[in-house]
Order: sequence, then C-alpha cells, then structure tokens
Amino acid sequence: MSDRHQFRAEWHDYNEGLFFVTICCGDRVHYFGEVVSGEMRMTEIGEIADSCVCKIPTHFPDVEVLNYTVMPNHLHLVLAIGVCFDNPDRERVGCLKPKMHDCQSSQSFHHNSKLAVVIGQLKSSVVRLSNARNVKFAWQPRFHEHIIRKPHVFKTIMDYVDLNVRNWRYDRFNENHGNLDDAPWRKNGNSR
Repeated sequence: MSDRHQFRAEWHDYNEGLFFVTICCGDRVHYFGEVVSGEMRMTEIGEIADSCVCKIPTHFPDVEVLNYTVMPNHLHLVLAIGVCFDNPDRERVGCLKPKMHDCQSSQSFHHNSKLAVVIGQLKSSVVRLSNARNVKFAWQPRFHEHIIRKPHVFKTIMDYVDLNVRNWRYDRFNENHGNLDDAPWRKNGNSR
C-alpha cells in the first residue's frame, strides 16, 4: 500500500482545502440510474447515494458540500474541508491555496487524511444501506481528487458539475459517448 497514493501531492496533507472529487461505481456499472432526455433518473441506489452526500456535513461539521452531481456510474463532488467558505459570491477561493510545507517522510500518503476519511465514510454508508435493502452495488476501490487552487478553475469545475447531466452523451464515463469533437465546449473554442 505504500505506493498506492504516490500520485497525490506530496506538499499537501489533504486535511483542509477545496477539492473536486470523482468516485466511480465498480466496473462503471450504471448502478445510480440513467440519463433520459437530459435528466438523471435515479435508481434506489442513486437516491441512497444522493442522500448520503447531503448528510456529509452532518457527520463532518467542518466539511461543506459546495456542489455535486449523481451520474449513472459515478459521483462528482466539490468539497470545502476545514476552510471558511461563507462568501456567497465564492470569490475567496484564492485564500484556499494550500500552504507549501516540507513533506515529512512519515506522511501516510493521505489514506488517513480528512478527505480520505470523508470519502471512505460516504462510500461505506452507500454500501451499508444498499446491503440493508438487498440491492447489489459496488464501488471502484479508489477515487480521484483535484486540489482547487485558483478561482477560474473553481468556476470551471462548478460549471462542469452543473452541466454534467446535460453533457452526459460526451462524458468519458459514458461507454456510448458521442464524438468529443462535437461537444458544445469544443465548438465554443474551449477545452476541458
């Protein structure tokens, strides 16, 4: 397990900051539902996942769910951990830049960090509730996170999460995705 998280930033301990997190279902199975006519139609597991995401601040008072979306086979979350994020205009993102510090050799590659604990609790809650209802479900073992450090990146990610259902046909997690060159953000000259 020592190299499991070697791709994580060594200069950050993942105990506070602003994060964009993606968690996939096992084998990218569409456990959470389907996108039909531009709307996400959730299954029972999708509704459980949605409910568990909403309860994160109840279990972790220093964590704020700033945005999220439940997709057919994955979740996207934007989390603020241990930081004041009370500005309704979301203009204080610059203050959320992580502090550069020396990486200690005893650092545990973040699997015991606050972010990992929050995501682990979310994942275990969804599994526990699906098992209680005898509904088959599995997560992919790991998750992906991105440390958000700049206001324009924050805005891009928030827009991406907000438009994820509408853009499902171009999503890389959609095994039947359309031609990415035809995606709306490419036509406007933007790239993701």
